Amino acid sequence: MKTKLFLTTMIIRIFTIDLLQAQNISLYCVGNDTTGGTNKLTFYQVDAFSSTANAINPLTEIEGKITGSSSFDNDNDYYLFSGIDTNQIKRLYTVDTLGNILYNPAMSNLEVSALQYDFKTHNTYGFVYDTSTCTRHLGIINTNDANISMFNELDVMGIQGGGVTFNSNSGKYIFIGPDNNYDKKLFFVNAQNGTIVNDILINDVSIGALQYDVVHNKLYGIYNDTCCLMPKYFVEIDTLTADITILDTLPDLYGTVTGSQVFDQATGTFIFMGDDALQVKRLYIIDASTGQIISNTPDSTIISDFQCDNTKFAKEFYTNIQEEKPLFNDLSVYPNPAKDNFNLEFTVADPQNVNIRVINNTGQVVYQNTLKNYQGNYSGKIDTHSFAAGVYVLNIKVGENIHTQNITVLH
Repeated sequence: MKTKLFLTTMIIRIFTIDLLQAQNISLYCVGNDTTGGTNKLTFYQVDAFSSTANAINPLTEIEGKITGSSSFDNDNDYYLFSGIDTNQIKRLYTVDTLGNILYNPAMSNLEVSALQYDFKTHNTYGFVYDTSTCTRHLGIINTNDANISMFNELDVMGIQGGGVTFNSNSGKYIFIGPDNNYDKKLFFVNAQNGTIVNDILINDVSIGALQYDVVHNKLYGIYNDTCCLMPKYFVEIDTLTADITILDTLPDLYGTVTGSQVFDQATGTFIFMGDDALQVKRLYIIDASTGQIISNTPDSTIISDFQCDNTKFAKEFYTNIQEEKPLFNDLSVYPNPAKDNFNLEFTVADPQNVNIRVINNTGQVVYQNTLKNYQGNYSGKIDTHSFAAGVYVLNIKVGENIHTQNITVLH
């Protein structure tokens, strides 16, 4: 029986690999070419199933790259990353899929990391550290000239390695990191105004390698029990509570490589670099719907900071969904936590009855506001002076659709 089950599993796995290979997952990276005793940076295309890196073009003017700084412009088929040229000048590089450097503007005194691309707006966002003021911000990066438009200061210390992704459906920059009190949180930042929409305390939860599936609106990551290093688990993460649902075990995974996690939106596969129990680097491909490992081929040391080309998918997917105008979007609640009041902003596309409620932990409605046949941009405040300190549920009903979010009151 066990032999029959094993053979059935292998047949399904081989069929799945053949099907995915036919859909052509395209990965690109910048890595070191060590052949012939050299150590030159080169632009590569990577076969996701064999983890073979095919050299496309040497990047002789670049001395090194900054780990975890890459992204992919899925409007133009460009690979983006921060690097240092041979004169030790830090630059933001844009490379096309033929390995040609198109732009390489010098960076200012602002340190940029964790680049993320928004399929819908075609903006590139990054986590910006202003060395002159020692403050941290979300910023929009112009890759042509490295001009950075920064939003208000974020109450955070940094980003945990590998703990960043982007939800293009809602325009949220999502990351894990410590706040200024050194509490580890899962942050959701509104990319339109740079405000923290939600931050969930996760001190006792070990999650990393975040990736967002825009087709199914799901946040995925890799989790391990804090009491031991192994095993690891592939999980779905609730975006309101940070509760995890284990989809499958990753039994031989020891750890992940920072900056080397991507999501192929067309095939629904989660792809990352990791070390197995014997410290062998492998390129893992996971079916995100089940958490099953499809492939985990051994990898050379060349591959890191790879990015997935989702250009064809993004153009088709967002062209189609733009025809269906959502009834309710652009929700922002800030500051959260708050002492005196919450600012509440959202947009209602068509005339709808809107009911806004705040509910305490005993189920009592402590705030309510009803908008009759409302349409357009809403902006208002919820006064919290009469609220007891604690966690509340913000409940917004638009027509027959209900949206909820946790908010915290401090006194």
